Amino acid sequence: MTEIDFHTLNLRADAGETWADLEREVAECWPEHAGVVAHYPGAFPATLTGPVDGVAELVAQAQAAGLHTYGLTNWSAETFPHGVHVAPVIGTLDGVVVSGEVGLIKPDPAIFAVLVERYGVEPTRTLFVDDKEVNVEAALALGFLGHVFTGADGLRERLRSLGVDVGAAAGTPGSPALTARSPATVDAPVAPVAAESPS
Repeated sequence: MTEIDFHTLNLRADAGETWADLEREVAECWPEHAGVVAHYPGAFPATLTGPVDGVAELVAQAQAAGLHTYGLTNWSAETFPHGVHVAPVIGTLDGVVVSGEVGLIKPDPAIFAVLVERYGVEPTRTLFVDDKEVNVEAALALGFLGHVFTGADGLRERLRSLGVDVGAAAGTPGSPALTARSPATVDAPVAPVAAESPS
């Protein structure tokens, strides 16, 4: 897999190329690896480890607090549906921009523009959350608020720092009531999310 640089092939699929086209390229350039790429989309579900702990709960709390939530994800259009099955929280979002469907990938500013134009997101009222610092830096340069995701607890504290009371994690005594006080938008891993407060 190192010889055919699968990581780069995966990024190209995320950017909109089909796995069938990538398989043809591999078969022509590295005949000994023919069939490897063609097998990948069908085997993809086995590579998914499931949702990130606490994210579904936090997204639900953010929505209950009045925030709009959106996804902005680098994902092949062909394999993205598998993610929805593994992480059902994706299906609860107000909308999702999938890189493989629009032919653009983060951190390209153009994919952020798609999010803004498609859903009317206001960058200065939006907290962009991503597990890759380079993507958060790109969002900051475009006027978004930003948060590098390392876990649900850290994101919860970031939202609270913006005045959004998303309550405590399940099982925590004395969970405060949910209220929406200030704008925010969230983009998280497995459900790279975007959450924006209503006007």
